[in-house]
Amino acid sequence: MDKIESQNNRLQELSDDTTNNYISNKADFLKLNLYQIYNNLIINLVDMLEDFLQLGIMDLNETLPHKIIKILSKKDRPIYVGIFMMVLSLIFYFVELTN
Repeated sequence: MDKIESQNNRLQELSDDTTNNYISNKADFLKLNLYQIYNNLIINLVDMLEDFLQLGIMDLNETLPHKIIKILSKKDRPIYVGIFMMVLSLIFYFVELTN
């Protein structure tokens, strides 16, 4: 349990650093190095996972597709969703090549 809490604290610290350096536009994204992009990707994926786990708690007046779109379009998440999809497709491609 302590390991999970320490990882959560580490991600929270990284998240706080990221929110202090919020990407205001696409030009700022181009100035990031790979390490920062990787950290932001992990932070955004964890945040999205937490939001998806709280889908039932959110406003009951919204339909499920609207909730999902709302989660995926917060802040700079669309950029990182796209990066994640590209990495995922490359993994599937290489798996298919080995078969």
